Amino acid sequence: AYVMGSLDRSAAIHLLDQSLALCRVCEDEWWEGRAHLGLGIQNYEMGDYEAARHHLEASLVILRRLEDQASVAEALQLLSFVAWSTGECDECVHLATAVLAQRRALGDRREIADALWGLTLPYIFYFGSFEKVWPLLEELQGLSRDLPDIYGAAGHGLRAWAKMYAGDYLEAQTEARIAVDQFRTLQDWPGAWTRRRHWAVATALLGLIALALEQYAEAVSLLETSIAAYRALQRPQDVAVALAGLSVVLWAQDRIAEAGEHLTEALQLGVETKDHLALVHGLVGTALFLLHQNDNEHAIELIAAVFVRFPLLEASRWFWDVAIRHVEVAAESLPTVVVAAAKTRGQMRDLHATAVEMLAELKVTARSA
Repeated sequence: AYVMGSLDRSAAIHLLDQSLALCRVCEDEWWEGRAHLGLGIQNYEMGDYEAARHHLEASLVILRRLEDQASVAEALQLLSFVAWSTGECDECVHLATAVLAQRRALGDRREIADALWGLTLPYIFYFGSFEKVWPLLEELQGLSRDLPDIYGAAGHGLRAWAKMYAGDYLEAQTEARIAVDQFRTLQDWPGAWTRRRHWAVATALLGLIALALEQYAEAVSLLETSIAAYRALQRPQDVAVALAGLSVVLWAQDRIAEAGEHLTEALQLGVETKDHLALVHGLVGTALFLLHQNDNEHAIELIAAVFVRFPLLEASRWFWDVAIRHVEVAAESLPTVVVAAAKTRGQMRDLHATAVEMLAELKVTARSA
């Protein structure tokens, strides 16, 4: 089942369900806990966060009872990933902090490095708390000197994301290129699925940096490459984020019909997985699409909906440069009272329900084109 997980997740889930049933019959609690853990992993990777949480919580009950602290930490870290992916990032920080403390107590340097990596995720990709990220990355860099090369490469990738969001595009580009090169050389090592995903993420990151630098042809090539890799890896939530980024590049090139097609798929995947980053990136891209249709008021409303539920939007120079500044310019053409009303409506919106609504509108637009 674990081998199949990198090839066919549905088949892996089927095998793990069978394993779980056998463990219950045999009354083997430890393997029952591990089977739940495996099902949590596979469902998480497929973007089924509700099922992932169910199995991870079930595994946690069993593994705590058996006092398997290493496996408990693993389950808690995966639950922190679920919380991050669903936008419950205060809970994510709480869980990730607990995992780091537990792994420090256990003393395994590799596991500590994994926990440091996990704690950076909400700080970089949700809160935009870069001042909290740098000490974690410095410690990760120190640990990675004595660990397999993937940890050093992961550190370069995380620094690149943080620097990109902070607006240090050239430094981010340098770090991301190092990460891409290192992950490429690691792809044939054991655990190749993880390395291929890291490579795809770093490639998408280079595409988003190229977008901010207005290197549009390069951005298209890099994002299309990452999308193909994500599809092969069966990561629909990652496909959605990269498609949304590609739609912004195409919007900037005035290739509006193509941008709309990619946005439609991005929102469809975001709606299906309920992945927070997918929804955010899809709605930001949709706001730009609405500007092209001269629906400035609606675009302002969408950005306000994201703004109030996604602190990174305010902290990030990247989001400003590629999207928000265009919406702000459009807002200047409207009366102040109209802009204020649009922002108020946006602040009251639910992101998932808004994505469902915008997906339906995009489909109507595509049919009438």
